[in-house]
Amino acid sequence: MINAESIYTAERGEAITRLDRLCRLLPYISMFIISITLIHVVLLLGQFVYIIGFGGIIFHNIYGIERFEKLVPILLTSPSLTFFLILLAFRFEYLKREGDAYFEELSDELHGVRTNNDDDINFSSKGAENFSLKARIIMRNYSNCSSLPLIPGRYGPGIIVGFNLILTFIAVFFTSTLI
Repeated sequence: MINAESIYTAERGEAITRLDRLCRLLPYISMFIISITLIHVVLLLGQFVYIIGFGGIIFHNIYGIERFEKLVPILLTSPSLTFFLILLAFRFEYLKREGDAYFEELSDELHGVRTNNDDDINFSSKGAENFSLKARIIMRNYSNCSSLPLIPGRYGPGIIVGFNLILTFIAVFFTSTLI
């Protein structure tokens, strides 16, 4: 006869391990997303400074830049940054959805451990002991790291992507008017 509780505990351990892996990966992706957005803003501000004329004087005197065609790298960099950010946002959302599935199942199981004492699978105090403090901490950490730092919530990645698309449009529009 197969011991159902040992299989159940093994699946739980695997889910906890995967949720822990996601909890370690999501903050790095969210930091890349925020960093790319900040770099994008700095590049756009640099372009505005150049357009106003302050940058033209500085760049002309220090670097010998005489023509506006030197703004072409911004024309290429801005869409590239936005494309990379969109890929990261999709990856973040994919991993977040996977983590949400693990989180919900583990949460349901924790609720079942606490309420079901007379089912086919014995969720007695031994089942509650198997649902360790480490698992609950991992679940709490996941709930904290599953959103972007500056724009928490369900639509955070979409807002960041939209913001970067607007920045790209502004960069391309102003650069193309100068060239």
